[in-house]
Amino acid sequence: MLKVLETAYLEMLSTFYSLPKCCGLMLRKEVNMTVLQIMESLTTVVLSLQEKGDKAQKNRLMLTGRVWDACEAVESLPQNNFQVTCKIMQREEGLVLDAVQEIEEEVAADQSDNNKTWNHKDRELLFPCIGLVKAARSSLKRTDTALRMKGKSETEQQVSQLDDLVSGVKKISPAVDDLISSLYPPMNKDAVRSTAAVLKTQIQALLHMVKQSHYTNEEDNSWIEFLLNAVDHNNNKLQPLLVS
Repeated sequence: MLKVLETAYLEMLSTFYSLPKCCGLMLRKEVNMTVLQIMESLTTVVLSLQEKGDKAQKNRLMLTGRVWDACEAVESLPQNNFQVTCKIMQREEGLVLDAVQEIEEEVAADQSDNNKTWNHKDRELLFPCIGLVKAARSSLKRTDTALRMKGKSETEQQVSQLDDLVSGVKKISPAVDDLISSLYPPMNKDAVRSTAAVLKTQIQALLHMVKQSHYTNEEDNSWIEFLLNAVDHNNNKLQPLLVS
């Protein structure tokens, strides 16, 4: 049985390594994670063969089920870099949307509560910061829409642009989380200043990259410029409040 498992595992590894790099970094990472999950679950089952008794046998049934689940996950793998990118875009947009809703709910609750969470000066800082966070979310949403309408992974340049997009998109959610965390009392203006600057830079970098990509055209320039202006507008409102 172990010989058969070894042969099957080596064939799976060989198939993975035959996946050309031109297919895209994100696709290779997605496949790599699935292969590792199969390997880890299979290793656990093999090691469990040393254990004896009814309890060990029941555990093996559960562990064997995990191997099946890991193998079946191969069938739902994205077929190309475009599909991987769309999957990641949807996930990252969801994370940012959750962050927006969280801070908006906190602010709404604070407005109706006698025990205020934020004092007057701190509340003034909240709104341009929330504006930056909303600009981040809108940037991801509009980019995702453009990507699904015009995105492709047929050439090496297109594949490379999708990899770059994912790299840029993955920086937005952590930057949003850091900014929102800095807004809770006791509010530190230096922390707000630095985290807001990072988010502003990441949004601008993402939008400039999107503007030069194959999945946008001249028709998309209007919303890209609108969002760039929204970032500048909120940043310009925020800066004087940070030095007052």
